[in-house]
Amino acid sequence: MPTLKDVAALAGVSAATVSLYLNGKAAGRISSQKQKEIEEALQQLSYQPTPAARELKRLKNIPRVYTVAVYWAADPRSALLSKVMTGIQASLAKKPDIPFNVVICPYQPNELYKQKGLIEPHLYNYDASIIANTSMMDMEYLDSIKPNIPVVLLNRRLEQYSYVSINNQKMGAALADMIADRGFKRVAVFRTQSPYLAVNDRVAGFISGCRSKGVDMPNHALFYTDNSTDFLKLEERPDVVFCDSDAIALGALYAFYQAGIRIPKDLSVISIGLHHSSTSKCSIPPLTVSEVPLTQMAEGCMDYVIRALTDKSYAADPEPVHVELETKIIVRESFQ
Repeated sequence: MPTLKDVAALAGVSAATVSLYLNGKAAGRISSQKQKEIEEALQQLSYQPTPAARELKRLKNIPRVYTVAVYWAADPRSALLSKVMTGIQASLAKKPDIPFNVVICPYQPNELYKQKGLIEPHLYNYDASIIANTSMMDMEYLDSIKPNIPVVLLNRRLEQYSYVSINNQKMGAALADMIADRGFKRVAVFRTQSPYLAVNDRVAGFISGCRSKGVDMPNHALFYTDNSTDFLKLEERPDVVFCDSDAIALGALYAFYQAGIRIPKDLSVISIGLHHSSTSKCSIPPLTVSEVPLTQMAEGCMDYVIRALTDKSYAADPEPVHVELETKIIVRESFQ
């Protein structure tokens, strides 16, 4: 069976030149006359590449497939994962020619350190990761390691990492400003007993904003989900009820309906909007929310990942990218 060297000798060129011709890299490197002589030598010797060479050529023509690990805490927030995937899909649609695999990696809160893919990504062929829903302990772990693949945080902030986030305290404060601007004087807060960093920041921003604007919010007007029925026992009800999620707000609207409290005539209800807009705009009455742009944040995270993996100029100077998105308040009939 003739070899590559036999073809090269017959054509009067080097074996490397024949290899370039066979791999389709002759343009600009091999003259037209030499290409003709190589082709004649191949035909004269009936040369056939070895199975290994054919397989190598086939593999070279297969585009690189990148794998992105999305770390998502396995807790009640899993219901929001669909919004994250919508954002990731929107980003991937901008680069349809670059193939990506997206792997969901659930982890227990406070146990991100158990995810070996962050410190040994080669074990799973991970090329980059998006990390969401981290607790304070998880953030301390991230602060102590240095992953050797691109990592971007979703709605969390560490200066050494890239992140796409919102200002959660500012988001809560903006709702307090709206209440004060409308002339309301008293508010109550319905919230979860939540260890979630972003939720706590939004509530803290709202409470601080109310107090700075002179809106009355006594301690007895702070209700957790397991004692929210005590609200109905208040001698003096507030003008506005703030809920730290639209899920709690929908439950509150139903409870108020059963108790004969008219919304917004008797009191107004506002909320942080976490779920799809269709959930809050179809309540009775439609709910006023400040929406968390979770889909847009996820899209921004995936935009960063694509750039980090495919832009050679970025790879040469991988400085962290910090993006802060704006939030908006959607006023509906639950607030007047």
